[in-house]
Amino acid sequence: MRNADHDGSNEAGGNPGLDLDEGEADALFDGAVPLDAETLYKIAIGDLECDAPEIMRAARRFVAFTMRRQGHGYREIAVILKVSLSTAYGYVADTIKKLIREEVDQVRQIQIDRINALIVGYWDKAEAGDTFSANVVLQLMSRLDTYYGIEPPKRVEHTFTGEAVDDARRELAKVFAALGHEATNSGSLGPTVPGAT
Repeated sequence: MRNADHDGSNEAGGNPGLDLDEGEADALFDGAVPLDAETLYKIAIGDLECDAPEIMRAARRFVAFTMRRQGHGYREIAVILKVSLSTAYGYVADTIKKLIREEVDQVRQIQIDRINALIVGYWDKAEAGDTFSANVVLQLMSRLDTYYGIEPPKRVEHTFTGEAVDDARRELAKVFAALGHEATNSGSLGPTVPGAT
C-alpha cells in the first residue's frame, strides 16, 4: 500500500465527518483486516492505494456502514466511495447481515452454555436413577440437538381419505387390466424367460 497522488482530501467532498471507531473496525472484520479505522477510510476513498481486493472491499464496507449508521444517505456514500448507488447499498447490507449472523451465533452459544450447565446440575441425580432428573436431562439434550441441527427427522403420518383410496384402487385396476390384456395378446400368462422352451 502506498499513498496515492492526492493532497489528503477526498475529491468527492472530503471527510464527511465520520467518527471512526477503532474497536468497531476490529469487531466488524474479526481482526482479519489489521488496519486502524483511519487507514481503512483512506483506502476506501482512494487516498491510500491498496493492491489487496479483500482489504479494499472490507474498507469500503466499513466506511459505508459507518456513514449509514451516522445518518448519511446512500447517494452520499456512493459519491464518497466512488461506487454506484446499488454497490453502496450492498456494502451496508452485507455488513448488517454479517453483524446479525454474529449476533445470532453469540446468542446460540449463550443458550448452549446455559443448557450444558443445567445438564451438569441434573446429571448425577439422573445417573443415580432419579426419573425426574433423567427426563430433564433428556429434554435438555434434545434441545441441544436442535441447536446443533442434529435432531432426528420428524415422522410424518400419512392419512388417506376414502376418495384417495378409491382413486388408487381405480389406478391399480387399470394397470392390472392393461397387464392382463398384454398377457392375453401374447399368449402367455406369466413373464417370458429367455432361453426357456
